[in-house]
Amino acid sequence: MSNLFKAAFVRNKDGQTPHVIDSNSLLMEKMQKAKEAYEKTDEPYQDGDKVVFQEFSDEENDGFFQGEGDNEVEEGENTGFTSNVIKAPEFDLGKYEEIAAEILAKARREAESIRNDALVEAAEVRNAEALKGREEGYEEGYNQGIEAREKEMEELRASVEEEKASLQAEYNKQVAEIEPHLVNVIADVFEQVFLIQFADKKEIVLNIVKNAVEKIEDSKEFTIKVPVENLQFLIEHKAELQEKLGEYVKIEIISDNTLRDNQCIIDTDSGVFDCSLDIQLDNLVRDLKSLSITEFQNNR
Repeated sequence: MSNLFKAAFVRNKDGQTPHVIDSNSLLMEKMQKAKEAYEKTDEPYQDGDKVVFQEFSDEENDGFFQGEGDNEVEEGENTGFTSNVIKAPEFDLGKYEEIAAEILAKARREAESIRNDALVEAAEVRNAEALKGREEGYEEGYNQGIEAREKEMEELRASVEEEKASLQAEYNKQVAEIEPHLVNVIADVFEQVFLIQFADKKEIVLNIVKNAVEKIEDSKEFTIKVPVENLQFLIEHKAELQEKLGEYVKIEIISDNTLRDNQCIIDTDSGVFDCSLDIQLDNLVRDLKSLSITEFQNNR
């Protein structure tokens, strides 16, 4: 090759600094440029798919000049220094194409995997957002339903309470109007039934006298006045009255023609007590009416 020199000094032009050819670095530089040129194009080299280095151009040989005399190297001349010549390596572009294709395929697979992962992740996010939206919507709707139901129930309770108060007021009014008449009717019926039921029961007078003497205090003398028809019955039961009052109390039982059936007057040293059955009934009716009036006033 015309650009290979013998391993000897060459003569420089006047005033120029001598240069030494560094074949190794130049060769590596050319190899790098060839590789970069190959990577920038999709068309492979046609010369047997081998990288062929051309001769250095004038610009690339700038700073070098051809020697003179015996030191000049003729093209094709065998210098005997072939060991110093570095032969340019040959590159298998097919191998690099396979490597590049594999790298490209791997990159495409990784890009597709990333894309698929991104789509899956996006779908999961959309599903999560949709589920969250449904749950929030369901919860919101549920809460709104509960609030509406509670409001409805509250209004219903208020309406029921209002109706209850109105009915209670109407009931109290009717009771207030009816109760006095009802008590009078009940008292009359009770009096009639009681008198008819016990008209011929002499035991009634005896029980009335017993209850009366038990309630009279600080008296030592008792005069019991009864109708003629009840006199004998009370005399027969005088011992029972004496037992209640004590043996030191004086008891006298006499008849009184002014008295009617089931009437009784007791005279004592502390006062006179009318314990007739009709008087007790009157007192009972009066108590009933008094209780009715008191209850009505409390409910107003």
